[in-house]
Amino acid sequence: MERETRILLIEDNPGDVRLIETYLAEGGFRRAVAAAGRLEEGLARMAADSFDVVLLDLSLPDSTGFETFGALREADPHIPVIVLTGLDDEDLAVQMLQRGAQDYLIKGDIDAGLLRRSIRYAIERASADAALRQSEEKYRTLVENLSDILYVTDVHGAITFLNDAGRQALQAAGGGAEGRPLLDFVHPDDRADAAGAFRAVLAAGRPLINYECRMAALDGKAFPVIMNVAPLTDRAGAVTGTEGTARDITPLKDAEEEISVKNKQLSLTNAILSISTAGTRVDTLSAQFLDLLFDEFALDAGQVYVVEPDGRHARLRYARGMPEGPSPEETVDIGAPAYAPVFGEGRPRYEEVARDGAVVAAAIPFTVNSDVYGAVLLYRQDGGAFGEEERRILEAAGREMGIAVSKVRLQSRLEEAIEEANLYLDIMAHDINNANTASIGYAELLISMLEGGERDIARKLLTSVQKSVEIIGNVNTIRRLRERSPELRRMALDPLVREEMRRYSDVHIAYGGTDVEVIADDLLSEVFTNLIGNSIKFGGPDVAIAIEVAERDGEVVVSVTDNGPGIPAEDKPHIFSRFRRGTTTKSGKGLGLYISRMLIERYGGEIWAEDRVAGRPEEGAVMRFTLKTAVSPQ
Repeated sequence: MERETRILLIEDNPGDVRLIETYLAEGGFRRAVAAAGRLEEGLARMAADSFDVVLLDLSLPDSTGFETFGALREADPHIPVIVLTGLDDEDLAVQMLQRGAQDYLIKGDIDAGLLRRSIRYAIERASADAALRQSEEKYRTLVENLSDILYVTDVHGAITFLNDAGRQALQAAGGGAEGRPLLDFVHPDDRADAAGAFRAVLAAGRPLINYECRMAALDGKAFPVIMNVAPLTDRAGAVTGTEGTARDITPLKDAEEEISVKNKQLSLTNAILSISTAGTRVDTLSAQFLDLLFDEFALDAGQVYVVEPDGRHARLRYARGMPEGPSPEETVDIGAPAYAPVFGEGRPRYEEVARDGAVVAAAIPFTVNSDVYGAVLLYRQDGGAFGEEERRILEAAGREMGIAVSKVRLQSRLEEAIEEANLYLDIMAHDINNANTASIGYAELLISMLEGGERDIARKLLTSVQKSVEIIGNVNTIRRLRERSPELRRMALDPLVREEMRRYSDVHIAYGGTDVEVIADDLLSEVFTNLIGNSIKFGGPDVAIAIEVAERDGEVVVSVTDNGPGIPAEDKPHIFSRFRRGTTTKSGKGLGLYISRMLIERYGGEIWAEDRVAGRPEEGAVMRFTLKTAVSPQ
C-alpha cells in the first residue's frame, strides 16, 4: 500500500466518476480521492485543501477547453494536472500538454494500471520541475547578487548577458551593454592584448584564467580587474561564444600600493635607526641620512640643516650635489618667510622656487610631535614633482630623522650631565674624604683629652663623621657597580671572611671556617661589611654574630646571624630596597643593604632575611645570600 496521495477528480459524468474511483481504488488510492462535478466546485476544494494531483475533464457544465485548464493553472500554477479526454478531444489534450499539463488519458482506454502509472509519473515530473525551478531561482539570485561582473558573449564577442553588478560597474543600466563587443569595455591601452587573449579562447577552446587588465565604464572610469573566460560549445563541440567573470581588484591594488609604501617607509626607518644607533654626531647622522635619500629617490642635490641650540637659526650640516659645494658654516634664519613654514611650523613644502632659479622639489622638516629639529632640502634638476607615495615616505623619514636627531642631542646632554656628576663625585670622594680624615683625627684627639659629658659629645662627633665616610663609601661602591661590567673570577671565601672579622675585632663573631671557592670579585667584601655593620648598628656593641657557610645543590649559602632586636615581618620584604629601612629608630637610609642586594644579584645569587628563631623576630635575625661555587656552570 503506497503512502496516501491526495487526488482531486473534476468530472461531471457520474458514470465516469464511479469508474475512475474504482480504478483508483484498485491502484491503491483508497480514501484519498475528492470529486467535483463543476470547475467552480473543484477550485473551491483546491482553495480549502491541498492535493498532489488533479484529474481534469475539459468539458464541464461551467467551463470547457482552454478556459478550464487556464482557470485551474491560475489557481495553482504548479500542481500536476492529468487531462481526461474523449477520442475527439485528443488534439485539444496535446495542446494542454504544451501549456503545462503532465499527461492526458483517453477515457475509453483507462484501466487501473495506466491510471496508476500516469499519476505517479505526473507527481514525479512535477516534483522535478519544482526542483528545477528552485535551482534556477537560486542561480538567478546568485548571478544577480554576485559582486563580480558576470557576462556571456556570442562567437563574435558581443555581450548577450550581463548581470546587475556588471551593469552597475560598466554604467550600462537598461541593457546598454548587451549587443556591444566586450572589448569596448576594456581600457584602450589594454585592448589589443585582451583581443588576442579572447581570440585564443575562441580558437583553441581553452579557458583563460586570472587574466589581468583594466576595464573602462561608459563614463570613462577605468578600474583593474582579474578576468576568467571559458568557451561555450554546442553539442557538436563547436565554440559558440564565451562566458566569464571579471572581479574589480581596485582594493587589492590599493593594498599592494599601501604595502609598498609601508615597506619603503619601514626600510628607510630601519636604516635611519641603524645610523642613529651607530653614531652620536649630528654631522655624521645628517650625511648618512641624505645619502639614504639619494639611494631611494632620483635626486640631483640636497642639503641637511639642523636647528641650533638658540632656536633661531639652522646650520648646514651636510650637502651633496650642490654647485657651490658644502658650506659647513652656513646658517639660515628659520624665522625668515622662506624657512618659517618648514622650520617654524613643521610643515613640508613641495615645488618651491629657490635661489639661482633652482627648484626645490621638497623641504621636509625633522619633527618630534610639535618640535622641529631640522630639515632636508631636496633638489631635482628638471623640477620633477614628488608623487603622493614619495611624499608619504619622505615625511615619515623626516619624523624618524627628528627622533634620531633628538636622541643624539639627548645623548650628548646625558654625557655632559654624567661628566658633571662624575666631577661632583670626584670632589666628594677626594676632598670631602680628606676633610673627614682630618675630622676623625681631631675627634679621636678630643676623646682622649676630654672626660664625662664632653667626651660623649666628642664620640658623637666621631660617629657622625664616620657616618659621612660610610655614605661616601656607599656612593663610590654604587658608582663602581654602574660604571663597570663585572669581571668575575674564582676566589676563596675564607680569607675574605677573616679579613672582615679583623675589621670588627672588638665584636664577638663566631665563624667555623670554610674551604669553598666562589665566583665573585673584590666587591664581595662590601656585602660582609654591610651585613656585619648592620648587625652591630641595630644590635649594639655587645651583639653576638655568627657567620656560617654551607654548600647546597651547586651553590654556597652564607648566613650572617645576630641576636639583636630582629626584623619585623612587615619589613623583611623591603629592607634590601633602596632608601628603605625597618621601623627601628636607628638612623640610616638602607643603602648598605641595597648595595648588598645589587652585588649578590651581580654574582647571580639571591639575598633575603629570616628570623633567627622561626616565628620570633624579637630574638634576632639571619641575613642569607647565595653564591655560585667555582665548579658550577657559569
